[in-house]
Amino acid sequence: MKKILSAMFVCLSISLSAQTVKGVVNEGLRYCESTYPYQEGILVANFGTAELNPLNTEGKGYIAFYKNGKTQVMVPADGNLSAPKGMFIRQDYLYVCDVNKIVVYHLTDKAEKPKVISLPEGNLFVNDLAADGNYLYASVTNTDRIFRLDISNPAQPGQPEEWLQISGPNGLLVRDGMMYVASYPADGVTKEANVIYRIDNLKQPVARKLTEVTGQYDGIAFSSDGKSLIVTNWTPAQLSRIDLASGKMSPLPLKLEQPLIGPADITVKDGFIYIPDLPNSRVVVVKESCCCKSHEGNCGIIATKERQPFSPERLQCISGRKGWMSACARFPISTLRNWQKRISCCRDAGPAVISSSDSTRTGNGKPAADEWQEKCLLIARCFLPPINSGREACSGT
Repeated sequence: MKKILSAMFVCLSISLSAQTVKGVVNEGLRYCESTYPYQEGILVANFGTAELNPLNTEGKGYIAFYKNGKTQVMVPADGNLSAPKGMFIRQDYLYVCDVNKIVVYHLTDKAEKPKVISLPEGNLFVNDLAADGNYLYASVTNTDRIFRLDISNPAQPGQPEEWLQISGPNGLLVRDGMMYVASYPADGVTKEANVIYRIDNLKQPVARKLTEVTGQYDGIAFSSDGKSLIVTNWTPAQLSRIDLASGKMSPLPLKLEQPLIGPADITVKDGFIYIPDLPNSRVVVVKESCCCKSHEGNCGIIATKERQPFSPERLQCISGRKGWMSACARFPISTLRNWQKRISCCRDAGPAVISSSDSTRTGNGKPAADEWQEKCLLIARCFLPPINSGREACSGT
């Protein structure tokens, strides 16, 4: 029990430590509300107006594309977008929420005229989009409704039909026939109903509270390992993680010279969280972190799944990777079965399995053998041990 409690405190201290801010994107952005993964970069929806007004009708909205440190305009202002928000792509057709409508652009045929899908009168805050199969769901914050439309033919989507009533629906997220909804008060006054909801059955939708913590929630995305939700909140302005198994919410502090004011529709991609800070006209890029970090994507998930002891399946996953993890995988399973032997193995045998000589320097100036040993020790300590020894090892004790 002592070891388990120690492990819990280790994980808690890591989850509450400040997230690593990798950069801030502001070039070519003007009141950016939403981000969306596209090809090898990120789409960013911008109002393009002189003043911030999410209900404006000036027609200056545009979609930017950020990749490798550069921003370019993907969809220029054409009068159809005024306050573009949530986005969705199906077969090169980009769906964009905008005030009281959804606008559809063909990204690979710019000559094709955009299609405008109007929502019923009074629905003025069309906010986010998420799809399940051939149905696209659209949240409308000011009328407490989620609409649904048929996109079996993305070029000719059907008309929106009312699907569910729920308090202030903002961000939407769908996976495996289940929907998560971030609630935001359209009048700016947080109420008991403004929480994160889960809808287990989209055919017979019933919204249930995933957490009791109220807020002004906006963006919502899955963590890279799929075990948590990452959500944004305007009051207080912050990023939080919600464990899907327990429903527990933990803040993810950020160290920024200029704090977040209005974190909106986020994207989690390739281990990074892209946070559009709407009033500040910027996208904050944060390195995703969790307890016992994964340095090689799914290998780390397999290694920590169910906290099971080392197995051949993990070795097979790791051996398919490059560099130090492949080298580490060459050690016999019998040697690696005990975590203390793994550490000794990494320390003593590391240089023997490196193709580079000990004198070879890496990008950080360290000898290749030393850097390999450090990384191999990390996987030996953190990713692979059983529950009764592994969590103390994660803290380096």
